[in-house]
Amino acid sequence: MAAGSIEIPLRDTDEVIELDLDQLPEGDEVLSILRQEVAPLHIWVTLALEYYKSNYVEDFVKILDASRTDAGLDYPNFERDQMRALDTLAAFYVQKAHKEKNKDKKRELFTQATLLYTTADKIIMYDQLKLISFSIITVISAHKFGFSFLETL
Repeated sequence: MAAGSIEIPLRDTDEVIELDLDQLPEGDEVLSILRQEVAPLHIWVTLALEYYKSNYVEDFVKILDASRTDAGLDYPNFERDQMRALDTLAAFYVQKAHKEKNKDKKRELFTQATLLYTTADKIIMYDQLKLISFSIITVISAHKFGFSFLETL
């Protein structure tokens, strides 16, 4: 495997599809391959982050969203990767909410992030990074929307 590439294992074979990270294919094409091969979740997360770094934000979101139901989880410690996928998407929504000017849209984005953090919380209850992230979103939300927002948590 080249330094700037990632391998997607082909199901039921020893073969792989190698993707050049400097020339990422269309997001829908990669998503189709990931689904078809039931690729391990850690590959989905890595690819999503590469799309984000390449400023393909829609593909980043699509891949992480789809990974919640379609990724392969048949490997040790997959729960860490589940949490990583959820927390990464939640952090994206927090970042997007922070930039959003429309108060209703901002609240919607914070709510999406909160739901993702809550889902991750059910996977690994006391992960320190997750607890810190959730605390930050709670404080920001309380500051932006008043403390009544905390009642929804």
